[in-house]
Amino acid sequence: MTSLAPTVAVTSAFTTPKARSWSTPIALGIGAVVAILAWGSGGGPAPITIDLPGNGAIELGATSVLSLISALLALVGAVYAFVLVGRRTPVPFWLILAVVIVVVVAVDLRINAGTHVSVGTLVGEIGGVIAAILLGRLAGVGGVIAAVTLFGFGFAGAWQQVRFVWSEPTNLIQLDPWAVNSQLLGLIVGVLAVAAAILSWRYRRAGDGAKAPIWLSLVVGLTFLVGLVAWVGSGGDIPVVFLLTGAIGLSTAVVFGSLAGVIGERVGIVNIAIEGQLLGGAFISAVVATVTHNLVLGLLAAMIIGALLSMVLAVFAITYLVDQVVVGVVLVALMIGVTNFFYSAALSDNSQTLNYPGTFDFLPIPLLSDIPVLGPVLFDQRITTYVMFLLVPTVWFVLFKTRWGLRIRALGEHPLAADTVGINVNRWRFWTVTVAGAIAGFGGAALTLGSIGPFVREMSAGQGFIALACVILGRWNPFLAAAAALLFGFSRNFRIWAGQAGSTIPPDLIAMAPYLVTLIAVAVLVGRAVAPKAVGRPYIKE
Repeated sequence: MTSLAPTVAVTSAFTTPKARSWSTPIALGIGAVVAILAWGSGGGPAPITIDLPGNGAIELGATSVLSLISALLALVGAVYAFVLVGRRTPVPFWLILAVVIVVVVAVDLRINAGTHVSVGTLVGEIGGVIAAILLGRLAGVGGVIAAVTLFGFGFAGAWQQVRFVWSEPTNLIQLDPWAVNSQLLGLIVGVLAVAAAILSWRYRRAGDGAKAPIWLSLVVGLTFLVGLVAWVGSGGDIPVVFLLTGAIGLSTAVVFGSLAGVIGERVGIVNIAIEGQLLGGAFISAVVATVTHNLVLGLLAAMIIGALLSMVLAVFAITYLVDQVVVGVVLVALMIGVTNFFYSAALSDNSQTLNYPGTFDFLPIPLLSDIPVLGPVLFDQRITTYVMFLLVPTVWFVLFKTRWGLRIRALGEHPLAADTVGINVNRWRFWTVTVAGAIAGFGGAALTLGSIGPFVREMSAGQGFIALACVILGRWNPFLAAAAALLFGFSRNFRIWAGQAGSTIPPDLIAMAPYLVTLIAVAVLVGRAVAPKAVGRPYIKE
């Protein structure tokens, strides 16, 4: 079933009705890259044995050669799609289907080299590919995900028992594990996902600007995650609490960064420098907390450095009218260089005196922390996580329920109209972006004081850019942006757990999963998510 994973990457961009859209060849190109990576990661000359009904079997040798041929065919198909779209010619459906199938074959050959594969598994995978494309055309990205859930985790799933473990040994209240057949569960959640995708399509088909309820998208997403986790954990235990707490912990900094991005773009400023603010906040918080032996001062220092970086961005973008994206990229490069220099020159040789801050303790809330599952996930966290829980609804309330929020949104949509009613556009933009920078700096402190303690070179690892993607995924809404960040955190934690569970998914594909998910989602939503109209545009008072 693992080969169905790239299907989402390749077919998700085919959901647009614009046949000449560049999203189709881009998606095919992603599929070709996945196929090449599958071949490059090696499968060896070991043959694949296909078990037929009864006692028959077919043996395929030279899997590395066959995988290379499949990857080259996918690459040729992707290049041909680029040529067609460049000539303003629609990409034919047969080409899309052919490329997706050869990508699946390439990944299958890599994964199953030296193993036995049943005919039913292969039929389920190929059927899932075709169904994913057809449902993608019909019901959008939700249709693709639903098809992968049904065919990948259902028909092509493993007929093995899986146990969902709801409690940890230290929990006061213990819940018995829930045992279920993995393939049966995959079929059930797959049917639910397909039904939700079709209902979503019927809402859109009704016309009159009708939009499908968001709960249908949540059903599709949750059923996919349940099916995926059950498939990976088949034959073993699934630590539910570990997956959820890890997802929150690994997404905390991204949530703070996405909130900073939402605030900045709502007021009309593109804050590309979030990555630098996270990195600067992580660095300065570790150093200040170590020197002063005070973690709170480390948090404050992180907020200050984030605010100062935002001030630099605002001055160049608002006063000197420099391109906001360029300034943001320069600030990111500057912070990477500065933190790397000081880490090598001072911190690496003096870690005990300059880079040993410790971390905030976990603060379990009495009684609430004893609730099964939800207790350790929501009510037994560090202070940085509790602040995140409070900040998301606070930012939403300020943006959409207060006069300040109305002014901020007006500046991002129509600054001239705001100016005519007496609002100082550039002053409001300056201070709003400064506050957003302080939030991003706090997120940087969450990487150190709220997680591992010491600062590590380039420890933000692109999470600031992921936060910007979450802003788009969340359509500039704090709650939805935070949900997108949690999805990224879950995918990172899933990578850790899948490796521990002995998954057959290649480590390379697992490592790229969080970034692939983000890339797919952003590619699908570009052109559909409507940004504030004045974002990125300097305001010059006439």
